[in-house]
Amino acid sequence: MFNPNLLPKSSIEAIEFSCENNLPVLLVGETGTGKTSLVRYLANKNKKKFTRVNLNGATGTEELLGKFVFEKGETKWVYGTLIEAMKNGEWLLLDEINASTPETLFILHSLLDDDRSIQLKENRGEVIEPHKDFRFFASMNPNYSGTKELNKALLSRFPTIIDFDFPDPESEKSIIKIHTKFRDEKKMDTYIKLSNELRYAYKSGVINFVLSTRELISFCRLLDSGMSEKDAFNYSILYKCNHDERDVVLSIAKLFIECENPKSGTSSLVKENQKLKEQNEAMKRDSIDYKEFQENMASNKKIVDKAIKKEDYKKLSGLVNSLIKEFFGSKSLKYIDIAVKKKEKDLGF
Repeated sequence: MFNPNLLPKSSIEAIEFSCENNLPVLLVGETGTGKTSLVRYLANKNKKKFTRVNLNGATGTEELLGKFVFEKGETKWVYGTLIEAMKNGEWLLLDEINASTPETLFILHSLLDDDRSIQLKENRGEVIEPHKDFRFFASMNPNYSGTKELNKALLSRFPTIIDFDFPDPESEKSIIKIHTKFRDEKKMDTYIKLSNELRYAYKSGVINFVLSTRELISFCRLLDSGMSEKDAFNYSILYKCNHDERDVVLSIAKLFIECENPKSGTSSLVKENQKLKEQNEAMKRDSIDYKEFQENMASNKKIVDKAIKKEDYKKLSGLVNSLIKEFFGSKSLKYIDIAVKKKEKDLGF
């Protein structure tokens, strides 16, 4: 069902090169952008067993490395998921790597080093060397609750990092057609526009919910079953949002589909947020301009002082004129120049 042609060709080539050369790969992107599907597809294509482990704050080192268990009257060591994958030559994906504990991340440092081995201190110091077919992948969703930035030491151990984004409209339509029977092109275009508006609201910081292609597929599947737009939207999208942001989501959705009315007037929130963003950017630019002005004044101060001491009013006038032109425009300079010449005439220069 996964179509690699819907992803950027350069990303596919980079991952395939990494697989051929046994290089670890880090996949970064929002949920539902195809990170897991791509690794599973490549594993199947190369006839390798694919194993995925979803990491979180509760994932301990025992789950990855192994532990002693008491069974049938004796104690024995049972290997964890990571070690099993290394020994058996599996393709392993550690999902949500930036949600794992520091102890778990520390394990990966030795695995991703040049010697590519892990020592099991608890199991008499056994050293595990990976099978030649073993391949390691990690993925992460940025800016999610409970996640954190990976430290530079770990990031540097990934020779290949792929950044996943949401597909373009035509590719997203193709994905929906693969996974659903929905075929109304006009409505599909409308739903994708709605998705992009909600994603823009997410990226702008207006809402915390990000609408992935997965939600869009669920929405179209419910429509396939005969459900109304309103109910399909509620069950596949709206009820996944926090209560305090549902009015904003409904206000945006109301522009595209039939859905319930928001409880409060929030239709202009996205525009207002964009306006504030633009104002903030303008303030940043003004701040940079002012900083440059200060730097210019500091660098020109010596020239000004020297010109005044030598009574070199012509040079001083030229410097003042250049500053006026830069910050107030050439039109203002004309009027000021007339006034300066009149003053110079009055003073007898």
